[in-house]
Amino acid sequence: MSLDSTLYSVVDNGTQKGKPRRYVKVVSSTHHKRISLPLSGISRVSGNIRVVLDEEHKRAFIHVIYDVAPLAAPTGSAVALDWGITEVCTDEDGACVFSLKCATCSR
Repeated sequence: MSLDSTLYSVVDNGTQKGKPRRYVKVVSSTHHKRISLPLSGISRVSGNIRVVLDEEHKRAFIHVIYDVAPLAAPTGSAVALDWGITEVCTDEDGACVFSLKCATCSR
């Protein structure tokens, strides 16, 4: 379900160990009653959100959309990067960046 900022609130409470705990309280079908959804971390929640229910594992996800600032136009010469996920990382000259699986790394 999609919610705008009038249909939820963000609340921080402390735990017994003194660590902060963030909750998102969303509207319910009962008048003046909200459902508290504990978050696994502390992150910024604002604007329109989407609550996604995972009924199989009895959990909910809060999806938040953030605006991304546009990048400045690139300048200078083009540089390539070949990034092999969990394998090897090399730059445009073929120099290897440390990877446990890369046999040619000098580190």
